[in-house]
Amino acid sequence: MVLILLALTACKENQKKSVETSGEEKQVNKTLNESTIGKISEGKVASFEIGDKIPQNIKKYQIQQKEQTRYTEGGPVKEVIYILSKEGEKHLVLKPEFDPSTKSYNQTIAEIFVFSEKYKTAENIGVGSTLTEFSKAYPDFKIWYTYVSDRYVAENSNSSIQFLLNEKDFKGNIQPEEVKVPLQLDDFSEGAKISKIRIYQ
Repeated sequence: MVLILLALTACKENQKKSVETSGEEKQVNKTLNESTIGKISEGKVASFEIGDKIPQNIKKYQIQQKEQTRYTEGGPVKEVIYILSKEGEKHLVLKPEFDPSTKSYNQTIAEIFVFSEKYKTAENIGVGSTLTEFSKAYPDFKIWYTYVSDRYVAENSNSSIQFLLNEKDFKGNIQPEEVKVPLQLDDFSEGAKISKIRIYQ
């Protein structure tokens, strides 16, 4: 009889611990959900996807249309962008597709740029992640520089998502004889971080 009581007591204690653990896990998941509002995947960030139409009204964001000048190898290019902000913080930039036949931009999303730390890949990499964290999450990575858009890019070899690095973190030397110059991890300062993310088709 004593053995049965001891067994029942142990069982109840295990159930209590299980419930407590479950509660802790729910709290952790809740915190993650609150701090990360969007997922980054191939061709998509949160509910925005390459090829979709640019929405005119979005409940969660303030949207601003802006014309900017981008400098390329062929000279300055004027382009239209849509800036999505939330509570004064710039989260995303949507770039519409350029139609060469009409020489104008249509309403189709061609590129998405991520500026906020609240968007992560399935491997938990996003803006603010270090280059070291990136290399551990994606062992099959490559880093390169292109003078065409003057960008330092880190990417997974099997992905089209580009993780853009800050020029001030680069400590190597470049003689851009090629369009894409391969770089190494030790070409960047310790603690170098991803400054923004580019998603394109």
